[in-house]
Amino acid sequence: MNELEGLKHRLDRLERENRWLKRLGTFVLVGATALALMGQQRGPAPVVEAQRFLINDPASGKARAALSLLQDGSVGLSLISVDGKSLSLSADAGGNMGLSLVDSNRTLRAELFAGADGSPALILHDRSGKVIWKAP
Repeated sequence: MNELEGLKHRLDRLERENRWLKRLGTFVLVGATALALMGQQRGPAPVVEAQRFLINDPASGKARAALSLLQDGSVGLSLISVDGKSLSLSADAGGNMGLSLVDSNRTLRAELFAGADGSPALILHDRSGKVIWKAP
């Protein structure tokens, strides 16, 4: 029995040490993970720079949208429907802004502008592109 009690005592001590080592290992692992996560920093958001962006229709290969910066400093956004009608938004270097509607024959049909001073203008065109109504 004495030998059995000694064996039991050694086994209890070994189990205590094993529990202590498991706790220490868990603590070290949690600490290392926390340090690794705290050390990671997000860099600045990526920036894409270009003078022109085109979005092409994969089925037809034709451009459906374009965002461009022209040499005179004006910027424009064009959206083109499947049948070729387009909507264009533009802003020039002088602060004038405009909206243009073009039909499928590439004829200008309507224009809406706001000048740098805030003055508005609306122009409507017929099928041949001639002005049929203008305000002011």
